[in-house]
Amino acid sequence: MDSLIKKHLTYRLITPKSHPKIYEVLDTISHDGGGGAGHVAYRLPLGMDMILTNFELMEAEAALCELTDEELQTYAIGEESEMKRIAHSNALLSVLHVNLNAFFISEDQCACCTRQKIISVL
Repeated sequence: MDSLIKKHLTYRLITPKSHPKIYEVLDTISHDGGGGAGHVAYRLPLGMDMILTNFELMEAEAALCELTDEELQTYAIGEESEMKRIAHSNALLSVLHVNLNAFFISEDQCACCTRQKIISVL
């Protein structure tokens, strides 16, 4: 039972209702990378380089809401220099950017591990 509880505490669940813009960015990156879109949720691991608290996630969500649709698309899958320009415009967007990169591109994880972080069905 302890391992089950620990497993749930090591992830933040990102859904269209909980964090709509962060979810949209994750879904855009997933789709662009061939992982499909429209997933039920994403489990963002807490053990990443820079951990976002629930409050910081909500602040990052608010910062993403201030971006235009084009800027949001660029933040998700744009050219690297443009992504970084947008990410560095806000400290929390920068931290979120690092977490998103670690989520999809991790040297110690294979593609099947990334798929385990994506919840396609309940």
